[in-house]
Amino acid sequence: MLRTFIQVASAGFALFAGILLVRGSFVLKAKDIAELSSTKWGYNTDLVKSLSQQQTDSRLGVLLLMVSFVLQTVNLCWPMRWVDYGVDKWGAILGVVVPAIFFVGALLMSNFLSDKTQKEVSVILSKEE
Repeated sequence: MLRTFIQVASAGFALFAGILLVRGSFVLKAKDIAELSSTKWGYNTDLVKSLSQQQTDSRLGVLLLMVSFVLQTVNLCWPMRWVDYGVDKWGAILGVVVPAIFFVGALLMSNFLSDKTQKEVSVILSKEE
């Protein structure tokens, strides 16, 4: 059961890490890119929000990717026994559920950290004006 869990969970963590990393680049809209490439007075709060979300999604995506790597390394370093060639149903179910729970937690954490970063950036930018 444990080997099946590790194999399925590492694939799940890699999938969810990819989703977070891609989401980090998709939140940057064409409007934000135009704002970044133009000069103006003051700052754009929508752009601060977009960049904050991109930063936190990328950080959490890399963290989940590292968890996937560690699980795959553990699986490779663990000697194979003849009973490990089968696929355990409960190990597979847990291997899907646990990364999904971590993914939901990462999305909630991403929103929290993004809001925190937004507030920090707003304080920095308001001091500059």
